Amino acid sequence: MKLLASGIVFAALLAFVACSSSDPIVPAKDAASPVTGPDDSNEIPCDAREVLQTVCQQCHSDPPVRGAPFPLVTRTNILTQRSGGIARDLMIAQLLARRMPLAPVTIEDSQRSTLLAWLQNGAIAVKAQSCTEPADAASDAAADADADREAEADGGADADASDGATD
Repeated sequence: MKLLASGIVFAALLAFVACSSSDPIVPAKDAASPVTGPDDSNEIPCDAREVLQTVCQQCHSDPPVRGAPFPLVTRTNILTQRSGGIARDLMIAQLLARRMPLAPVTIEDSQRSTLLAWLQNGAIAVKAQSCTEPADAASDAAADADADREAEADGGADADASDGATD
């Protein structure tokens, strides 16, 4: 009985949230099918996009896999009306309740906060941008610098050794 009451409360909450949104709604032909439209994924801020790509899109890809009901690849996907409400509002509810992602996929608290902040602020579009992976770029730059230092050190040691051999 508690489960039924909880389900009714959750459904009412979703209906309230979905009806109170002022965001543009993109109608879907079928709630289970991907929305065809512009690829506006580059209008998702890089930090939120990184969470979507590394966490959500393990299932919510286009086409969806592992039983996911719809893709979460583009901003249009996130603003689409689904049978349970707007995808953005469904995402907020699932993230707040910690029901998503489903195992074995995991999400760090910082990733959850990043994605929730963007979603709760209306999933606002940013100027189209290309995102690079700062951590990878930084580690690549550090590795290059280390390799340069090692080459300089080895070059100096080799020169000293060859000088000693010819003396």
